[in-house]
Amino acid sequence: MVRFGLLNSKEWFSHVSGGPMRGSDEDKKFNILISRVACIAKIQHKNIGYSGPLSRQLLCYRSLISEVRSTLRNLIEVVLASLLLSGDASRDRNDWTEMSVKLPFIDDNDCGLGIAVRTYLDDLPLQADPTSPEARLEVKSKGKEWFQHSDSFTSNLEKAFKLWDAVSAQRLEPIFTTRADLFLLSGLQRHAERQ
Repeated sequence: MVRFGLLNSKEWFSHVSGGPMRGSDEDKKFNILISRVACIAKIQHKNIGYSGPLSRQLLCYRSLISEVRSTLRNLIEVVLASLLLSGDASRDRNDWTEMSVKLPFIDDNDCGLGIAVRTYLDDLPLQADPTSPEARLEVKSKGKEWFQHSDSFTSNLEKAFKLWDAVSAQRLEPIFTTRADLFLLSGLQRHAERQ
């Protein structure tokens, strides 16, 4: 996502609802960026269907993540098939199913964790002192109302912010090294424009 310049706070989906509503323009940009990063992971939710706030903007962004994940999964499968068909890897195996399940990018993402983060960050500016630990605890306590079937709203937020810390510690400039990168990016941009 970083490599293709897709992990940012640009207003790609401003024509649909679900963006941050409160705080300064800068607060809203940070909210959408952190929420987009959280969309990469999954919310821990009971096996009942999702019930909670919605964000069409994050649903649209989720489709970009899903396209990148799907493309990377397909690429890995093609490389593996090429290795096997060319004889560069042993085909005399008994672990075909296990091998295919262990390949990365098998699980699709959802945007529930991103919506949880957006809702939390959107409610903080309503507090008298949004940066105080008391305000954060008060807003986190509302999480059970917003996400009634979430296993633990607080642990979901902790997971999202750990992911944010890991991503924000990296170099975030897009890096294009091949024509294939540019071709894939143009396809993803066309996909985003259709949303």
